[in-house]
Formats: sequence, C-alpha cells, structure tokens
Amino acid sequence: MRILTTDYNNSPPRYVSIIIVNGNKGWLSRCIQSITATLYPCSKFEVIVVDNASGDDLESIEKTFAGVRIVKLGKNVGYPKAVNIGAECCKGEYIAVLNNDVIVSPNWLRDLAGILERDESVGAVCPRKISLLMNEVLDGCGGTINILGQGWDRGESEIDIGQYSDLAEVTHPSGAIFLTRKKIMDIFGFLLNPDFFILMEDVDFGLRCWKYGYRVLYDPNCSVYHARSPMLGGLNEHNLYLYTKNTLAMIFEIFDLPTFIRLFPIMIETQFAQALYLLSFHKKSHAVPSVLRGVKDFLFDLRVYSGRRVGAAKKKDKEILNKFSQSLVIYEEAKRYEKLIKLFLSINNLYIKLVLNAEPIKDIRYFRTSPR
Repeated sequence: MRILTTDYNNSPPRYVSIIIVNGNKGWLSRCIQSITATLYPCSKFEVIVVDNASGDDLESIEKTFAGVRIVKLGKNVGYPKAVNIGAECCKGEYIAVLNNDVIVSPNWLRDLAGILERDESVGAVCPRKISLLMNEVLDGCGGTINILGQGWDRGESEIDIGQYSDLAEVTHPSGAIFLTRKKIMDIFGFLLNPDFFILMEDVDFGLRCWKYGYRVLYDPNCSVYHARSPMLGGLNEHNLYLYTKNTLAMIFEIFDLPTFIRLFPIMIETQFAQALYLLSFHKKSHAVPSVLRGVKDFLFDLRVYSGRRVGAAKKKDKEILNKFSQSLVIYEEAKRYEKLIKLFLSINNLYIKLVLNAEPIKDIRYFRTSPR
C-alpha cells in the first residue's frame, strides 16, 4: 500500500527545517550537496548545521553552500542535545533530522512531507536506507525493539532483494534520518531526549510518539543512502553502559509505573546476559561493571527522569508493547551455543506470558557483525 504524496499544485508545501548534526569529519559537504538537488521548492526549506565540535572546515562549507546556517558548538554535547539546539532556532512546520553521512535522493523530501501532509495521525516518517559503503545491502527500514529492550534497524546488513517493500508502522524511526512535525517538540518539551548523550534516543522518540497517539511510519518508496558511522552500533563496554542507563530511563519515562516495574527485571537480565557474552567471547572484563554502573547512574538520576515522564498519554502500554518485535537478536558467532540461547528464551518467555501478559519472543535473528 502506498500513500501518495501531496499534489503541490493544489496545496502549497509546508516549510521544512533540515537539521544536520555534524560530528565526524569528511561527510558534511557530500550530505549538503545531495540536499541542494532536492526536488522541493528551495524557498520552502532551510538547512541548519549544528557542528558538534567536529573539526571540519566550516568556513569552506559556508562559502560553498550559501544560505546554510551553521551553529558552532564549543564541545560535543551529544547527538540529542545538538538536534534540540537546531530545532530551537528553526522556522519550519516540519523538521527533518539527518546524520551528516546520509546522502538523500532528489524526491526524498517530497515523499516524506507528502505522508505527513495527508495523514495528521502520523507523527514521524522515515525512508528506506541503503548502505553507501556496501553494494546492494540495506542499512535499515525503520526501527524496532523487543520486550527485552533490544532495539535495531529492520533489515540492517541484509542483502537488498526487495524485502520491506510495504508501507509499515514501526516502533521508531532511524535516528540517521526522519521527518517529523515541529509541534511534537512542543508536546514532548524537546525533540530528542536531552539526557541521552547517544544511543536509544531514536527509540525513545518513537515510543513517545506512540504514547501520545501519533503513528510512526516507514516509507519503502523513499530511498536514501547512509554510510553509518563506525562510532555507532556494535556492542562494547561503553555502549553497554549507555544502553543500560538509557533503556531504563526510557521505559521509566514513557511507560506507566506498574509496567516499568514488570519490565525492569527482564531488561536488566538481558543487559547482564549481553555483558556475560562480551566477557566470554571477547574477554571484556569491564562488561559486567558497565551494566552495574548503568543501573547505578539511572537510579541516581531518578529525580531528573521523573520530570520527563509522559503525561496525559493517549495510548495504553499494552497497545505499544504489542507493536514490539517478537525476535531475539544475537551475533552469529554465538550460534554454536544455540541450546543455551533457547533456554534463556524459554525462561524469559515464561516471564513475558505470566507477568507481562504480552506476546512472547518467537524467533532468533543472528547478526553478522561482531562486537568491537
């Protein structure tokens, strides 16, 4: 099923603010160059670059791309805060958030804006991402998360054979690129959760949309290319700390307290399981302490997280949990321990059925990429 884009001959296009967070050197010029070829009235969008102390030659960027607004930050404040800084000074009714290593197609903005224009229930929409570094490989087709707290991009690292070809509801958009409504920021009090330096901010954004009654969609007919920063993804001790702290903060802020209390044990268990995996397979001796530190920092900052709890929500927790993936994700190198993994799954499924009264995990998906 395809939602047609707006006929701009009959309806004037909305003004869009395109926010690019520039963190890693070298990609910004290529990203902006692709945006200049966008088939959308140039008077109807602005480009705001928030430079997260990247070290890029910003003077050259300003000379090459006249009209691009650059906000220079003295230090790296984290991805969500940088996005929020750009959003606070934007003029658009719609906001497009991009990583600097995304190369857009000419029709990207018309396609995504058209979906928001035609359906007021949609709070955010994201495109099909294709790897810029590997031929015929998908980078992601909208985000998903399971009840264990594992979030990932659907189709990530899969050979592109035309799968994920239907317009679909997803739990969250990829943080690399999505289009949303500026009024979402007014509802949340921010665009992306400022307490997350990096990781899980896109999942948090998507679940907040659903909680407030907005749908999040994936558009398969809009394609972009993404290089995917080597700083992200994978599993290591530092990321495990951030995943633990941010995931706990996310479920505490978004879900009702009884739901959080029931989710807490199973999500903590999953983080410790991942820590033991890093310790066993990769000799990461600080993996377990990283999880403990994540739990500690979450508990110490409860007062801050309490101030960000979702209020006057329109969706019940069970409706949102039913949108979660029913897959467990694990790295392919652990496949030889499949019996142990299935035992872990059986124990957790019993908890999911009896305590959470939710849909159990039904299958295991193996990722090729190994942790770093």
